[in-house]
Amino acid sequence: MSDAVEFLSKQSNASDILFLNIDISEKIMCIFDGSNFFSTVQMLGTNYKFNFSAFKNALETHAFVVRANYYTATIIHDDGYDPLKKLTDYLAYNGYNVITKEGKQYENKDGEIKRKGNMDCEMIVDMLVASGYTDHYILASGDGDFVYLVKELHRRGKRVTLLSSLKTERQICSDELRRECDGFIELANLLDIRESDGS
Repeated sequence: MSDAVEFLSKQSNASDILFLNIDISEKIMCIFDGSNFFSTVQMLGTNYKFNFSAFKNALETHAFVVRANYYTATIIHDDGYDPLKKLTDYLAYNGYNVITKEGKQYENKDGEIKRKGNMDCEMIVDMLVASGYTDHYILASGDGDFVYLVKELHRRGKRVTLLSSLKTERQICSDELRRECDGFIELANLLDIRESDGS
């Protein structure tokens, strides 16, 4: 059984859930807001994971995926350790374009060292540039800052489906963004239970 078929067979009505709003003739672009997406998965439960490879393969059985991009700020520790390297290497190996930039480090009012990185600008630019050859975007984010972007894509005759969750204990998906998009995929329906070894 292929990864794509197995991915769908594990989910309850996943084929209908995932592809309800996607036409086979469309050119699809997947955009993952790494920070927001990771937070959403974590809030759904630490014993779950998202199968990026199977998701992309399953999508490709229903439409032409022109690009799948994952955006994240890198967090390089003082000793050179990059906690995201395993993930970004895995994504690149499985056909994702990984777009990164170095995160900012700052000290908060309590004297704690914090790191942050925002990739919104890169995501917006890439989505607008791609509108010349993309019909439908799958936006994996719940960030309300993208509402105006979605409106602009609509003005260009494009469709946007949101991949996020309404089942987190604390709301992380913007209601305004969800309403503005043409479709919604509930992330909780597409998560796999982690194996016993914690992988």
